[in-house]
Amino acid sequence: MSAYKNPFLILLGLGMWMTAATAQVITQAYEPESGFYWNPNQPGRGYAIEVQDRQVFLTLYVYTEEANPALREPLWFSAIGNLTASTAGTLTYQFNDELVFSEDGQCLNCEFREPISTFTGRPLSLTFNGLTTGQLVIDGEVIPIQRFWYSPSIDDPFLAMQGQWAIVTDCTAPINNNCFPSDLTVQPFEADLLTLDVVLGSGTDSSTEGVRAGTNIEVAGDYDPELNLFIIVVAETGTEFLAYVIFGEDFGTTNFSGIAERFTPGGEIFGDGFPMFGRKISDRTFTETLSPVAKATPESSSASPMSRSKANALTLLNAIKASTTGAVNSVEATKAQRIAGVGPMLRKLEGQIEAKIASRTKPQ
Repeated sequence: MSAYKNPFLILLGLGMWMTAATAQVITQAYEPESGFYWNPNQPGRGYAIEVQDRQVFLTLYVYTEEANPALREPLWFSAIGNLTASTAGTLTYQFNDELVFSEDGQCLNCEFREPISTFTGRPLSLTFNGLTTGQLVIDGEVIPIQRFWYSPSIDDPFLAMQGQWAIVTDCTAPINNNCFPSDLTVQPFEADLLTLDVVLGSGTDSSTEGVRAGTNIEVAGDYDPELNLFIIVVAETGTEFLAYVIFGEDFGTTNFSGIAERFTPGGEIFGDGFPMFGRKISDRTFTETLSPVAKATPESSSASPMSRSKANALTLLNAIKASTTGAVNSVEATKAQRIAGVGPMLRKLEGQIEAKIASRTKPQ
């Protein structure tokens, strides 16, 4: 085995395209989130992934294979390489290399000691299929991974939506809809700024409310744990609403990517809008200072909190199981089915927005 120092891993900007007989869904995660990743079904080991302009540094924390489990010691592995695009089915990016093992390094409160790093010959494959989800294959073991959310307000889907979001929609990639500005030569991208600062209800009956920043245009959001899908609706006019649709695996800590699609109240959406990307520019705590009367209140301690980590784990497992059975475009079909089930969410948010508008315009 050859010596190796200072391991770094090169990663990706992720895109995912999905087609089905009745719908076409486009989501683009321009770059997966940096942070700790794990498999919720295998707590105790994890994967640190740092993404910098499509370059990644990957480390693993695992343990030795001693005969006596009580004597197992932590091990330090890392990997380095380039991710390349794959267009088989959905567009993903994949990296294939081998693990690097580092040992005999510096201890706490000790003089510096440079570690010895060597290639192990153990193959590693890393694939991202969402902004916060992916898959590792190490020595043939398939490991679904997802972003590790340790903050209760990030793992709770309704609290995770709270804050100020800057959203950019790519109007240069239309499918069926007309873009927001009809003349793309004037404005090929549409920007939005939403403030979500209220959580209503608890559990699956929750919803969130807010406004388009600097206006009185009403905004409402919902999450369906079975579909693992977020929808944020903006009441732009009385006859035209704007929906931002985000699959759970593409909703991270400070970013999300999905679809922007207009619809008429009472109508449906089909996943044939425009790619959009959102970034959180103010967190929930700051947003509450803007509206101290209407704070985003977590569920009571007696209520069982929702977890989008669990929903992501189930979504990822189902996708991997479907792909290993030889199903063609299984991920795309699953996303089309999820989009087809959002009707009840739209009706719920429409009613919520219309009631809020009516209360605001009611004579005093």
